[in-house]
Amino acid sequence: MSKCMVTPNFTLCKVCAQPANGNHFGIQSCRACAAFFRRAAHSKWGSQPCRSHNCERKLIPCKPCRLKRCQEQGMSTSNFQFNRDILKRILPRSVEMFVGKPESVIFCDSSESVSSEKTFINVQKLIDNTSAILKNGMETPVSGRNQLQKLANGFGGFTSQVSVKFLKTMSKDETADCWEYYITTTARWLTFFDEFRLLPDELQVSVLR
Repeated sequence: MSKCMVTPNFTLCKVCAQPANGNHFGIQSCRACAAFFRRAAHSKWGSQPCRSHNCERKLIPCKPCRLKRCQEQGMSTSNFQFNRDILKRILPRSVEMFVGKPESVIFCDSSESVSSEKTFINVQKLIDNTSAILKNGMETPVSGRNQLQKLANGFGGFTSQVSVKFLKTMSKDETADCWEYYITTTARWLTFFDEFRLLPDELQVSVLR
């Protein structure tokens, strides 16, 4: 009875001669060489000379020679694929950004007739109040080990004062009230920002507009 010997047919990596596991960037290679080429293709190693001066006898050469060997064997950056990982996509941080509308009109009934007349809101008084807040500075002293902690401590005082108010309509007056609340609160918070306080008065107000 004769015995049959089956020899597995391994494909070797063209870069390091280790067992390959597929076609990577245009040639049969192992995962290690594919990962190296992915990282090093646009790195400084492409313009540097051999580091050991003896890479011809080495299975794994120095980084410049390994990159050169990858390119000589046919690896190409034209085979790179980008943006394949959907987990890294930047998602909208709010409903307003996702819909593309400000929060004041997201839940408006589109079936209702809308007047073509434009509504104007005079914000000069709001600008004057904001300017006065910035000029007067902090209402209460706040300390911190650094500027970031100082801003965080100052912000904590505002969150404790928040009260919820439900609105059934969003008219001109309600919109103006929202603007006044957010802008003046931001102005009060920025009074804890020492570097911001060093800016000219006109520039401080312009930032909040």
